[in-house]
Amino acid sequence: MSPNLLVRSVPADTHAALVRRAASEGKSLQEYVLGLLQASADKPTMAEVMAEIESGLKATPNPALNTEEIVATIRAVRDA
Repeated sequence: MSPNLLVRSVPADTHAALVRRAASEGKSLQEYVLGLLQASADKPTMAEVMAEIESGLKATPNPALNTEEIVATIRAVRDA
């Protein structure tokens, strides 16, 4: 059985907006909010991205990358 999550004290305007958006996508409120939660959980936080970068730098202390390649790598990890 999957765990359940209960969110209390949702402001009425927030609830109404979520209901409207769910309906516009042909989903139940539960399906819509679950999708939002999954998308949020799948995207790494900045702290997780930085930890992954630091781990990589420890494994390869002097990477042979230029600034553009480093920025591209950070963006790729962040957007994954």
